[in-house]
Parts: sequence; C-alpha cells; structure tokens
Amino acid sequence: MAQAQSSEATSRPVKRARPNSAEPEHTFTGSPDFWFEDGNIILISAGDSEGPSKIGFRVHLGFLARHSEFFDDMFRLAKPSASDGRACTNLPVTDSAEDLDHFLHAVYDIGYFVPEKERTPFTQLAAMLRMATKYICPKLRADVIAHLEKIYTTQRYYLDVSHDLLPEDCLRNRVHAIHAIQMARENDVPAIMPAAFYLATTIHPMEYVLYNHILVPDDDRRVIAGRARITEKVLEGAWSWLLDHALEHCTIYECRQTRWTAMQDLARNASSATNLFIEPMPHEGIGSVALKNAQVVEKGQICYNCFVEWERDEDGQYENLWQELPHYFSLEDWIR
Repeated sequence: MAQAQSSEATSRPVKRARPNSAEPEHTFTGSPDFWFEDGNIILISAGDSEGPSKIGFRVHLGFLARHSEFFDDMFRLAKPSASDGRACTNLPVTDSAEDLDHFLHAVYDIGYFVPEKERTPFTQLAAMLRMATKYICPKLRADVIAHLEKIYTTQRYYLDVSHDLLPEDCLRNRVHAIHAIQMARENDVPAIMPAAFYLATTIHPMEYVLYNHILVPDDDRRVIAGRARITEKVLEGAWSWLLDHALEHCTIYECRQTRWTAMQDLARNASSATNLFIEPMPHEGIGSVALKNAQVVEKGQICYNCFVEWERDEDGQYENLWQELPHYFSLEDWIR
C-alpha cells in the first residue's frame, strides 16, 4: 500500500491560495495514504454530503500520466505554480474522496485489484470503473469490465461458477445485480446487462422494492416486465411438455401421476420460475427415476424414457430462453 510521506500533512488542514484573490482558496486535509512530499499535483476531492470536508491527495502527475490519457494530456500542458516554494499544482475535482482513494490504490498498489481471480467489493469496483472511464484509463477500465463480465457472464452454464468472484456480503442476496445495472448504465458496459437484469428478477419482491430506487425508472420497468415474461415462458414450456407429452405418449399411470405432481409444484411456486438458471432444473427435482428397462414404475417415479426426453427438451428450452434473454428486457443482443 502506498504510504504517506509526511504525517504533518494529515495532522491539520492545508490551505493553498491562488494568485488571483478573486478565486476561492482551497482548504483541505491531506490524505493519510497519498501525500508524497515529492508529489507535484494535489487532487482535491469534492466535499462530502455532511459538510465541506475535502481531502487532498498529493501524488505524481507523471505517474498518473502513464495510466490515464487525461492526466497524460495534463502532464504535457501543465505549468505548476510554486507559491509555497515547491512546484505543485492544485486540482479540485468533482470526485469523492472514496473514489479517489480507490483509484489511486489501483494505480499505485500492485495487488490492490486482481481482476477475474479475487473477490472485490462492489464499492471498489464501482469507484474504479467510474474513475477509469472519466479519466480515460484503458487498462484499468478493461480489467474492471473483464471482472464484471465474468460475474455477469454471457454463458448460462457459468452463471453459478462466476459467483466465486462475488464478495461474501453479496452471497446472501442478489441486490448486487441492481448495482451492476447502474454501473453498466453510467459507464457504458452493455455486455453485462442481460445477466444483471436476469439476476435482478430473482430478487424477492419484498427486497427488490427496497433497492429499486437505485435504478432509473426505465430500467425498473424492464426488470418488472422481464420477470413476468420469463415466468410466463418457463411455465408455458414446462406445462406444455409435462401435460401434452404425458397424455399423448406415456400410458404408465405412475409416471403420469408424478408428472401431474410436478405440474402442481410448478404452479404453487410460480413466483420462483425466474430462478431457472440458478437453481436445479425441474426434472432434477424428481425423487426417483425408474431403471432403463424397468417393467414396473413405482409410485413417485417417472419412467426412464420420459425422463430422458424431458431432460433433453427442458435443456433445449432453457438454452433458447437464455439466447433470447436480452429481448425479455428490451435490450440489444448478447455482446460476446
């Protein structure tokens, strides 16, 4: 971690007056982690919502220029002032101190962010993505997007595996999907949106209403409409096969009764139909499957031939639904 070069900088507010007395002076507190005595630029954060407190980050413009096109242009054009005896430029920015801190740690500290391999808090991901987008940092932006694309994957079979990258506090619910939609909208990352919208539909409605204010109204409507469309499609496909196939092709009473029970379970739990990609498929919930050449199918069993066909049919339906998933939320096609 980057270490402060002077404890004096953080012990009291620092003031810097501009030569033009008509312009306001900058009052801030030095960052404990990023205050280098040989730094030649002070990034001054915006004040927080509870007061005018601002944090100054004294860092190296040349080092930032290696990572950011914005700071590279500034480095080429900069004319530092030396009103305090040192060549140092004050740069007030609109970013929060927290965003600046995450950004500078990502730039200065090797290992602060390991994309696609380590769990990373969403606040950190959001801050790095915002800053990398704003200050044109191609490498950092690409790394954060690659990390998010692994969580909000385009491949349905990897959806569960990708959650290995989610922070522990995100595993209790799927509210992280709402934050992912917001991040994607703000920073133009369309590739993660279909999976993020899908996961948002799996949030319990009582919990969803506590967080949907984070979304813009159009995206809130997309989640609600998408949930209804997916539920209808899942139930339509399951019922048509369980009922029609059972009546037309299978004459074994016990097998048909088991199918009928499965249909009733689906009807009773229709609200969970959107969980199709993150929970076992309905055919996997069958308690017992008769042997391939069994002469007798016991109560609660499904015959082998029906099970094989059901498994194949269900997997095909799920794959088709996944491929069409963006359209359920009025989004563009998958970006792969």
